[in-house]
Amino acid sequence: MNASDWEKLQRNWKELLEINPVCHIINHLFQEDVITLSEKKSIEKLKVFDKEMRKLLHLLKEKPEKCKHFLDALKADPVDKLIADKILETESKSDPSLRTK
Repeated sequence: MNASDWEKLQRNWKELLEINPVCHIINHLFQEDVITLSEKKSIEKLKVFDKEMRKLLHLLKEKPEKCKHFLDALKADPVDKLIADKILETESKSDPSLRTK
């Protein structure tokens, strides 16, 4: 994920951790081959929504250009779409050509 996308997610961290449930996002990302079956299972075994989201976000951080798929998954739910829109409107000072570490 590029530094700009990660910064936008960080600036909306609290709202992201309040998403309940997370399963529709996990299923969407698995279906789109963004996360592996092993990653999906490791997230689902946590059984606590904010922990699931935190783990998912850290997995996505390591994957190149996967923020779009994550936002698409959020947009599939009418309530989560509001968070996706807020993330897209969030300003970032980070260079989008840089990758996160």
